[in-house]
Amino acid sequence: MRRVLLGLAALVAACAVTGGAQAQSAPERITLTSLYWGNVTQNWVVPRGGEGVWTGRDGATKSFPVPEADFDRLRDIFRAYEGRPFECQRTITDGPYGRVIWSRPDQRDEQLNWDAGCVTGDADDVFRRLDEAESLLKALRDRG
Repeated sequence: MRRVLLGLAALVAACAVTGGAQAQSAPERITLTSLYWGNVTQNWVVPRGGEGVWTGRDGATKSFPVPEADFDRLRDIFRAYEGRPFECQRTITDGPYGRVIWSRPDQRDEQLNWDAGCVTGDADDVFRRLDEAESLLKALRDRG
């Protein structure tokens, strides 16, 4: 009986860590969108091993190559949030917000919604990862 209870406890712990999510295939595309008052301030559409596109606040666009290794680096930045929601207590109501979207073949898109007004839970970690991702993407875009 004790062995059964320990096994159940391990299963519950594993589900808590993974959010109970099923294994998913690797995404083909990751999209990062930042908004403020309903207006897109920037949008990054990043395919694995293809041509990425950045769109700025004023509608300016720039295409750039995305080697598979750099796509994988981008995915690794947000991998901890694949299959689990970002939970926080929103305390500031007037700030930027956005989403990270993972697109996989034959599956529904997965989304991580973030809000700069969140100051609890994983907020600091999510914002650090967003900054890291933006630095990577700007380097790819501006590489010349």
